[in-house]
Amino acid sequence: HGAEAELKRLVDNGFLSEKDGERVRVRELEAFRRSVLLRNMLGAKNLYRELRFNLHLPAKYFTEDEEKRAAYEGKSVLVQGVIDCIWEDEDGDFHLVDYKTDRLTWEERKTRSLAEARMREAHTTQLSYYALAIREMLGKAPKSISVYSLHLGDEIKIENIFEE
Repeated sequence: HGAEAELKRLVDNGFLSEKDGERVRVRELEAFRRSVLLRNMLGAKNLYRELRFNLHLPAKYFTEDEEKRAAYEGKSVLVQGVIDCIWEDEDGDFHLVDYKTDRLTWEERKTRSLAEARMREAHTTQLSYYALAIREMLGKAPKSISVYSLHLGDEIKIENIFEE
């Protein structure tokens, strides 16, 4: 019945306080509700939300220094996190999506390339770690990686910097 009705239900049932309910940006949630991304997720073969992971990843992925990368060969780092969403399409390919609430400047909202650059700079490393985790947990890397910017009301594709 829409974001407004769901917000009212959450407040009425005590899942959110009145004060927290007033902070919810309903317009941004309604934009997501109308998005192609949500349609893809609803039509997914499998949908994983809030997927917690705790695993060892190669230590070489945690430095850009080539000397250190060589020294870290064969070593690992324990990483834990929570992946917002992975959906599997009808071909069995995985798609990683992370929701972001970053507030964009007026200029970034007006100029798509600026918004994309900001979101990629802020989130590429994190999502590349998540892609490694997905490969470890599900047996193959995601076909696509993206952030859904609630402020922009759209999905931004991210490149995996650790692809081998």
